[in-house]
This record gives sequence, C-alpha cells and structure tokens, in this order.
Amino acid sequence: SAVLRCLTVTDLSQQKAQQQQMDQLNAELTDRLAELREVNDKLDIERVRVEQSNAELQEVNEAIQGFTAAAAHDLRSPLVSIIGFSTLLTQSWETFSEEKRRTFVASISRQSQNLSTLVDDLLTSSRIEGGGLSTSPEVIAFGEAINRCLELIHQDTGSVAVSCSPDLMVR
Repeated sequence: SAVLRCLTVTDLSQQKAQQQQMDQLNAELTDRLAELREVNDKLDIERVRVEQSNAELQEVNEAIQGFTAAAAHDLRSPLVSIIGFSTLLTQSWETFSEEKRRTFVASISRQSQNLSTLVDDLLTSSRIEGGGLSTSPEVIAFGEAINRCLELIHQDTGSVAVSCSPDLMVR
C-alpha cells in the first residue's frame, strides 16, 4: 500500500521580514507617542504659567489704570482752581476789590504749589518704581507720622480725626 504524502512548503521569510518591520515601526510609533505626551505635558505646564502671568499682568494693568485715574483726578483739582481764578481775574479784574484779588491770587499760588507737589510725588514714585531711587523702609508709629505730615502742611492737627491705636506701627 502506497501512502501518498503531500508536502507544501511556503517561503514565509518575506512575511516574517514584513512583520519585523511592522513591529519595529510600532515600537518607534510607541516611542514617538511617549515623546509627544511628554511634550504635551510640558506645554500644559507652560500654558498654566502663561495663564498665571496673564492674570498677574491683568491685575497690574488694572492697578495702573486705577492709579492713572486717581492721579488725573488729583492733578485736575488744583488745575480747575488755578484756571477758574485766573479766568475770573483776567475777565473781571476791575469788578473785584483789592482784598478779593489778593484772595484769588493766594488761591492760585496755593493750588500751584499743590500741583507742583503732586507732580514731584509722581516723579519720585516713578523713580522708585524704575529703580532710579533707593528707599530704606523703616518701622514708624502711624499716628505720629500723620501728625508730622499735618504739621508740615500747616494743618491744624485737631481738625483731623485719626482713629488708630497709638502704638500702631507700620513699615
């Protein structure tokens, strides 16, 4: 009895090479994905930093706008007085008594000094902020400091009520 045997031989070397190439590409793709995730994580961290910086810049911008508005208001007040009194004197000099004219001129002088002080304060503040002027902060008694300021501007210290503890210290 003759047994018939059939043998089929298939060359799988090309398929095996393709599979190895696919495995290698898969490994490279996996590595690239890991790198992309790492870059994405770094970008997320940087995005959070940028958002924080933007929030801080927004706060600074709002503070600058508030400061500018306050400075403009403080500068406008003496200017309104100076312009008003000088206009009155220019247009109606003869209608005012000598005493009234002196009062107006004294007010113009006082408001000019106030305006000059405000401008000096703004320039000093700008130099401090810009690093052009160094400061040396110190601890002082708040109530005493206010009284000294009032005395410097020749204001009656009794007409200003200061409600703070006498031993309140500020830097």
